[in-house]
Amino acid sequence: MKFLKISLAASLALGALSTASFAQPLEEAIKGVDVSGYLRYRYTDDRYDSKNFAKDSVSGSDAKHQWRAEADFKTPTINNVSLNLGILYRNDNQNVNHGKNGPDVVENNVIKVINGTGNALGAGQDSDFGVSQFYMTIAPDSTATTVMLGKQKLGTPVTNPGDGDRGTGILALNSDIPGLTLAAGAFDSWSIDDLNVSGVYSNASENSVDKPLYTLAAIYGVDTSIGNIGAQVWFFNVTDMVDAMIYSELSWKH
Repeated sequence: MKFLKISLAASLALGALSTASFAQPLEEAIKGVDVSGYLRYRYTDDRYDSKNFAKDSVSGSDAKHQWRAEADFKTPTINNVSLNLGILYRNDNQNVNHGKNGPDVVENNVIKVINGTGNALGAGQDSDFGVSQFYMTIAPDSTATTVMLGKQKLGTPVTNPGDGDRGTGILALNSDIPGLTLAAGAFDSWSIDDLNVSGVYSNASENSVDKPLYTLAAIYGVDTSIGNIGAQVWFFNVTDMVDAMIYSELSWKH
């Protein structure tokens, strides 16, 4: 992907121009912007070593706070173009062992680590905050086609957008034929449930895959007197990893 390079002076001039030309009240700036998202908190405690749930810390068990918040912003469509921005905060491993972190560490008769200190009560170092989505949606008037460019959630049969699966690339959808949606996508980097990938694959050091992902799909659905009849076929290719993976489904809903 190529980026346009400009000088520092030019960038400052553009910034000044944009500030002077488009300054407007905050109410006007955010009018029509659609906002969605969620806030979630979870406390998990699995510190037990018997059926009586004795609170003695054992290897592999702990107590932790889990925080997650997401906000997605979508601008109104202007000249067939809208912008989408998602902000994500995630902290899924705030250990809280309540004095069960183990024995004091003593070196040369000096206590170096005191039992019970560390990441306690959800006040430890934050683990993740950043941009979860950043893409442009183009929807021409002349055709029932939608093109999405940028970092976006991946809603396919083998990915879960609700768990943070996303990729950076392009996805095109066409519905000119009634009941039929054709899809084509290409992503240069992507993630599969990156909240858990490092725990599932012990050798995984990153939360995304740097191999290009390509997909083609045909999705059909029609309402009849006996219910909705649907079918979909997906093709996936991952460079150097998967030559061809096909997902197909036939459904009837009544």
